[in-house]
Amino acid sequence: MRKIQARRAIIDVLLRHPDGLTGAEIINRLDPKISRNSVTDTRHISQLLRGAKGVERVKNGGHGFIDNGNITLHKYKVVLYKVSDKTALTQWIGGKVR
Repeated sequence: MRKIQARRAIIDVLLRHPDGLTGAEIINRLDPKISRNSVTDTRHISQLLRGAKGVERVKNGGHGFIDNGNITLHKYKVVLYKVSDKTALTQWIGGKVR
C-alpha cells in the first residue's frame, strides 16, 4: 500500500474525533511533519481513504463555504468521514496506529 504514513495520520485524526470530520477539517488537524507533502487537498483525503474498511462516508454530511472576506459567496455539501469499525480499520491499515 502506498502513502502509508499519510493514511495512518488521517486515521489517527479520525479515531480522535468519533463524531466525524470533513476532508477540510481532517487536513487542518494533520501533523504537518508527516503528511503535509502528500495531503494538500480534500481530494487527496478521498483517494487515500478509498477502499478503507471501517470508515463510513456520509454524503451531504457537512457544509463547506467559499468566502471572500466577510461575504459568503457559495455554500456546498461535502462528505463526512466517520469511523464505524475501529478493528476493521486498524487491520486495513496494517496494525496499530500510533
